[in-house]
Amino acid sequence: MYGDEIPPVREYDNLTRAMENERQGAARKDADRYEEWSKLDEADNDVLARVMLDATVAQVHPDRDLPAKATQEQTGAHARLHADWETLPDTAKAM
Repeated sequence: MYGDEIPPVREYDNLTRAMENERQGAARKDADRYEEWSKLDEADNDVLARVMLDATVAQVHPDRDLPAKATQEQTGAHARLHADWETLPDTAKAM
């Protein structure tokens, strides 16, 4: 409305539109991921959720080798999480 008269208003409007487009794109990706996740059976869903949370807390990657500088706590967590990870089907691992 005032963009032609006040250039900063136009810049602000463009920025807020770009931010809204970004938010909508992220929401679409989240919806797609939720739809994929909902196709997992309940047991795999529970294992995957637990592995993801515990791996984040322990700061380990169950799908990779353990780094040489890992703590004793991380070593134990990695062994348990890697075993759980290996039980998951490929569709769950792809999440």
